[in-house]
Amino acid sequence: MRVNHLTERVSSWKKHSTFIVGRKHQTAIYNQSDSPLRYKEGQTGEIRWKWIHLPMKSQNRTINKLVVSNEGTEETTVRLNIRYEMIARGAEVVYYSPSQESLIVHDRNCYALFGGMTSQETMCKYSTTLLDEAGRHETEHAAMQPIVQFSHGWGLEYHMVLQPDESGYFYEWEMKHEDLLWLEDAHAQYLGLLSSGAGTARSIVNE
Repeated sequence: MRVNHLTERVSSWKKHSTFIVGRKHQTAIYNQSDSPLRYKEGQTGEIRWKWIHLPMKSQNRTINKLVVSNEGTEETTVRLNIRYEMIARGAEVVYYSPSQESLIVHDRNCYALFGGMTSQETMCKYSTTLLDEAGRHETEHAAMQPIVQFSHGWGLEYHMVLQPDESGYFYEWEMKHEDLLWLEDAHAQYLGLLSSGAGTARSIVNE
């Protein structure tokens, strides 16, 4: 397994992402908020994967890509679980936007938006409350609750079904801005560009 590090902005939350294959295998991909990754690759079960941090000119945007390939002989469900946890205090409000299919956080004087997509354009599961390392909700009654005040964390999970010899990818991103409408517009542009086929990542990187 190869790992490269880079220095990136420090947020008021820390991030963990886990790649899950079927019901038996999982790998922690991103779990170092003080030293984020640029590139990582490995194999989990029968799935070979590569995780790539795409460089951005803006320090208020982060976008990552996970490429996966099924080298086994059976259909396999794969999931990317992304978990955020506030470092020292709770966010003022965390809510799910059904029109944007994303989580939006108000953190003091700024908004942050968390979203993503897959090559199969499957919808995500979301949590506006803190999840533990195994992906369980902090409180069961809060599962899928659309809005939470003073939340200490949140999470998203994207899934795909891969046939033998089939490949796919996950994109996941976060962005921060004081203007909520600006965030929603930028998120919509990401969805449009990244769902339109190969070569769109170059447009994002060079914006």
